[in-house]
Amino acid sequence: MKTIYGRVLQMPITIETPMNPVSPYAVSKMASYFMIKTYRESYQLFTCNGVLFNHESFLRSSNFFIKKVIQDALAIKNNKLDKLIVGNLNVKRDFGYAPKYVEAMWKILQSPYADDFIICSGKSVLLRDIVEYVFYQLKLDRQLIVEDKSLFRPNEIEEIYGDNTKAKIFLEWDYNDSFFEVLDRLINEEMRNQYGR
Repeated sequence: MKTIYGRVLQMPITIETPMNPVSPYAVSKMASYFMIKTYRESYQLFTCNGVLFNHESFLRSSNFFIKKVIQDALAIKNNKLDKLIVGNLNVKRDFGYAPKYVEAMWKILQSPYADDFIICSGKSVLLRDIVEYVFYQLKLDRQLIVEDKSLFRPNEIEEIYGDNTKAKIFLEWDYNDSFFEVLDRLINEEMRNQYGR
């Protein structure tokens, strides 16, 4: 749901950051965010918002960036594909590990009072660094990474990352994973699933 903040004037993003969505999808997410708040404030329901930044796991579908990069890189390694075609790699995103984010969601629902929380790693990572790291780990030539301008988004946000301080304090949520450590897990899980290694 981090897309609800869109292009912001100041980072890191907190729950108080003004929302400026830049896509129809983000506008619909913003509407759901305020619907939750309205039900809580108007009808005293226990409703909470968890604004989750990108969270990755082996269970992601193939159309998500990280999953596509890993699957295509493995396909290249096994001579099933000759290159990785991606969009703009000069953007930075806040990525985390999905199982830890699910733990945060559970903690939100165990809280004694309803509230809204940013769930994120608190750090941004350059997409180019992610792709090159996967290629390095799999011993692939970086020349096989191809940026296709037709895949660039029309209203791209160059960098976005959040502040998870509130979740860490009020939920006692602990998150310190490096995303490159997460990538190692994801690569290993994908290899085990596809090739039994």
